[in-house]
Amino acid sequence: MSNNTPKSNEPKAADPADPNQGSGGSINEPPGSNVLPPAAPPTAPPVAPQAQPKGFERELLPSDSELHKMTRAELGELADERGVDVSSASNKDEVIELLRKDARKRK
Repeated sequence: MSNNTPKSNEPKAADPADPNQGSGGSINEPPGSNVLPPAAPPTAPPVAPQAQPKGFERELLPSDSELHKMTRAELGELADERGVDVSSASNKDEVIELLRKDARKRK
């Protein structure tokens, strides 16, 4: 009577799903040669900078020493950016005071 079960010393048939075996096409092919290299991790799409809430930059006022180093024109630009009317101010100190008053109001 013949037994269809392979003996322990007989070679096992190649399993194409086994990544540790070659493709079976050549005896020179190393085990695992049919395995693809790992794929590169997916790259995340670029993230757009988060927009600050409206008026966020208005709350941050430069320090007193920085304000006093600024020219009248620079203080006027800062006031315009913050929406502060300084047309009534006759000098830098008055512009600075109006900017401070606006910053206190926004807190």
